Amino acid sequence: MNAQAQMNNSETKMQEISSIGEALAVLDTAAKKSKSDIQGMLKDDYKDLKATFSEVEPSVRNAISSIGDQSLSMFNDAKSKTADMTKEAIDKVDHQVKENPWMYIGGAAALGGALGYYLSRKSKS
Repeated sequence: MNAQAQMNNSETKMQEISSIGEALAVLDTAAKKSKSDIQGMLKDDYKDLKATFSEVEPSVRNAISSIGDQSLSMFNDAKSKTADMTKEAIDKVDHQVKENPWMYIGGAAALGGALGYYLSRKSKS
C-alpha cells in the first residue's frame, strides 16, 4: 500500500505542478496587461501634470516677482527709517555736546585713560 500511496502522491504533485504552471502563465499574462495599463496611465498622468504646471508657471512667476517687489519695498522703507533714526540720534548727540562740552571731553579722556591703562598692562605680560 505504501507504493500505491506514493504513486497517488506523485500524480497529485504532477497535477499541482501543471496547475502551478497554468497559474504562472495566467499571472504572466496579467502582469503584461497590467504593465501596459500602468504605462498608459503614467503617460496620461504625466501629460496632465505637465499641462497643470504649464498653467501654474506664469502665476508662480508673478507670485515670486510680487514677493521680490514687496521685499525690495520693505528693505527701502527700513533703510530710510534707519537713516532717519540715525540722523535724529546724531542731531541729539550734537545738541547735547554743544550744551555740555566738558562732560563729553571728560568722558573721552576717562575712556582713553582706561583703554591706555588696559593696553599697557597687557603688553607688559
